[in-house]
Amino acid sequence: MRPRITEGHKLLAQNVRRWRESRGIDTGMLARTMGWPLAMIEDIESAEQLDITLNEGDQLAEVLAVQTFELFMPVGSLMRPRLKHPEAPRLLARNVWRYREQHRMTASALAEKLYWPLLEIDKIENGDKTDLTLDELERLSLALHIEPADLLRRNPAH
Repeated sequence: MRPRITEGHKLLAQNVRRWRESRGIDTGMLARTMGWPLAMIEDIESAEQLDITLNEGDQLAEVLAVQTFELFMPVGSLMRPRLKHPEAPRLLARNVWRYREQHRMTASALAEKLYWPLLEIDKIENGDKTDLTLDELERLSLALHIEPADLLRRNPAH
């Protein structure tokens, strides 16, 4: 059975292509820079690569000179060049904690809601989890009633 392509996958596909093209980078150059097979870049841009980790997304953002959350923004958003910021795990940690606290939810309650071990939530909130997949990021955002991009923003709305 083929995994379901989510809105997050579609946004990632559209944004990797638009940022790559706006930087004048072809798929071959991006693949070489990332150290990935060309097919992986092509699969990401066609939403066929469904199992990309947070660390891989952060690496893509760094190479494309954008903030990680910008890879998940709607296409109509402003496109501005950004400095390289490999800070996604730290941003994720702070924002998961912040949104969880806003909902007056314990880490244990969040883990139960997601059917994840409490240790996974602890790793995320400590900034130690760098292999979070796009599907896991989306599930986490749904559990916290926010958009996936909000988990990776520097200064999320309060």
